[in-house]
Amino acid sequence: GGCMMSGDRLSLVLEWVDGCDLKELVRRRRTSGGWDYDIVNDGLLHEFVLLRDVSRGMHYLHVQEPVILHRDLKPSNIMLHVDEHDSEAGPAPAEPVPRAMLSDFGTCDFLGEGRAGGQPGGGYAVEFAAPERLRGLDSEEPADMWSAGLVLYAMCFGDLPYHSEDPQTCRELVMAHVMLSDLPEWRDPALRGLISALTAREPVARPTAEEAERASASACQSRQLSPNSTRSRSSSGVKSPPSLPPPTEGALEILDGEASP
Repeated sequence: GGCMMSGDRLSLVLEWVDGCDLKELVRRRRTSGGWDYDIVNDGLLHEFVLLRDVSRGMHYLHVQEPVILHRDLKPSNIMLHVDEHDSEAGPAPAEPVPRAMLSDFGTCDFLGEGRAGGQPGGGYAVEFAAPERLRGLDSEEPADMWSAGLVLYAMCFGDLPYHSEDPQTCRELVMAHVMLSDLPEWRDPALRGLISALTAREPVARPTAEEAERASASACQSRQLSPNSTRSRSSSGVKSPPSLPPPTEGALEILDGEASP
């Protein structure tokens, strides 16, 4: 992207995105009544690819001088784009893995110069906000990575660990967080490990964006199968997912990431 000045008019030029946002992708999977994650192109789990892209975008923000904090990472702020296929590279995959791109930088801050903590009216989603931010403490890069962990949780399970129709109740649930345990075993162990690490109670214990990008990229590489191959649930070492009932209205609403009152 870039910007242009024409007289007193400032214009932003952003890359065209031809897909939906991540919230819509999760919604579609959730309303289908079940998950089918193991049969994907070349054996790759989409979650690893999307987390790699999200982490790469966060890493770009976090290495700027001064550091840029996103502060409102959630599925509706992650756009999905499918790159044009090069016909010379062979046949196009039946289900191409989209590329995740960060968007909505309206709540961004420079590290040390913006809103410290989670005061009401901050324009952020309580469900995706880090505990330290909701306590009103200074929040830095690890708070963004907490949000990335909640985004990964939503991708994996179509839900969130903490949510309530009452924003104050939701705040209290998040602030009381200790650790996410007993994650469903039918998901890839590496995904469960990344969720647990990104949602560590202590900010210093969470992976950096660079570390999360490296871990997800490594997972992509280690799970890459030969072209035209498929991967069955029996060979994945992961328990088959249960058939999910139709979601409640609230389960879908929380993915919209309503702003804090």
